[in-house]
Amino acid sequence: MHVSTGLNLTLPERALQEAMSESEILQIIFDDANSNPHAIYRAGQTVQLKVRVYCQQPTECENIVVKIKGKSKVYWSKGRSKYSSTETMMELQLPVFAPPDASQSFHPPGEYFYPLSVDLPANIAASFVYDSQNNVFYSIKAKMRRTADVDERFFKRIIIIRDLDLNVIAPSLIAPYESESQERTRVSCSAFLNRGMGKAEVRVRLNKRGFAVGEQIQVTGELRNAGSVDFSLVTMEIAELCEFQGSGKSRQRWRIASTVRLPPLASGQTMQLSHLLPVRGVNCSYLQGCTNITLNHFFRLRAAGTLTIVKKDLCELIIGTVPIGQQWPVDINAFIPLAEADAVELQIFSAMKVQTLEILFDDASENPRAVYRSGQTVALRVHLVLREPVKCRGDVGRIRYYVKAACIDRPWKFDNYTQAFYTVIRDFDLNTRPMDAIGPFFTENEFDVNCCYCFNCCFGKLLVRVQLPKRGFVPGEQVRVTGEIAKHQRPPS
Repeated sequence: MHVSTGLNLTLPERALQEAMSESEILQIIFDDANSNPHAIYRAGQTVQLKVRVYCQQPTECENIVVKIKGKSKVYWSKGRSKYSSTETMMELQLPVFAPPDASQSFHPPGEYFYPLSVDLPANIAASFVYDSQNNVFYSIKAKMRRTADVDERFFKRIIIIRDLDLNVIAPSLIAPYESESQERTRVSCSAFLNRGMGKAEVRVRLNKRGFAVGEQIQVTGELRNAGSVDFSLVTMEIAELCEFQGSGKSRQRWRIASTVRLPPLASGQTMQLSHLLPVRGVNCSYLQGCTNITLNHFFRLRAAGTLTIVKKDLCELIIGTVPIGQQWPVDINAFIPLAEADAVELQIFSAMKVQTLEILFDDASENPRAVYRSGQTVALRVHLVLREPVKCRGDVGRIRYYVKAACIDRPWKFDNYTQAFYTVIRDFDLNTRPMDAIGPFFTENEFDVNCCYCFNCCFGKLLVRVQLPKRGFVPGEQVRVTGEIAKHQRPPS
């Protein structure tokens, strides 16, 4: 979600006397930044980097350190109960710079590069993101500690890949798969007990069940619609089962890691399966090295029609990094789609769920140092990228977004500030929801018609039938409701 808002800020008459009198830039630069822009590294690998420090003049500085942290966290709530757990994967602190004279804590002016070499532990878990509350996250941060001013910080996320060699997995777990017999799946709609059922006859063959990230699953066989309902949506999927452990409890969540859509299948027709399902943007199985999150993958066939969904988990898959029959793991470029998808899902600042926050001055090209006179009007834009709106919990609450610009006039007085409120709208694509959540709806209920005075006398029964063509709507649409209400008189006693 991208939000851009314009803001005009008038500086007070007593603005800062020394506007941008000193400029410090603290930055982390990886040696392989050109070939590895997403900062993807393997567990056990040595990471080479440089800390860049640029100062216009001697800058107050106690020291400069680099911290590398890795942590897994789990959190969910159910009613008033909350479940959580955390696990530290790694935590390193490396000194970068310290003034030679402790009595004079200053960093000399100029541009400096401090090289560092970091050996990542080999037993840490791979990066994983389910949402902002359940993930395995690694970060590297450079910090310039200062006594008289705010510390300078530079934060960057890194992606860790832990290799899983499929050649050391038990052969029975990665052997070819073939359904032994004709499998039938029956799914009935509880509202239409007297109408047709959805039936699917599935025969599937896989040449193996162990795949490396970047490979493709070759699926052969046939799928027959043996029911009386046409299948308008047929898909092959890699379903990911995530199990979270927190506060002595566990919960499981499913999500689709990869999918391929097949042609529709009418009632009584048969489809020959000869398709490829890519293993792209998929986490490795098991999530080794992490005790509170476990991952498993399954191959699934799904068929959806009117009021009918046929879903069949056929076999378990094992996703790794070293292909079967090979000695070397796949290249890190195979994990770029996974890194990009995780970056969208993960929040950087938990309070507002901000992914990017930057202030853009309109005259940045002519005035790169942002130097302004007292009383001058400054035109700027705030570029804000949000992962999702802040969730509000409780019986009473609200969600508000605003941009606030403050100019510190005197430390012993209140800041001079201005703020502007704006509205955030997040698009929600109904096409990404499963058919069983947005498909048609039908219900049939029968109620007793009682006396409004004593509630004991029954005058008959009221039969209510309601049908909706779908359950997914966008603002501006109309919900078409059809059905009937019929009253059946009570037979005379």
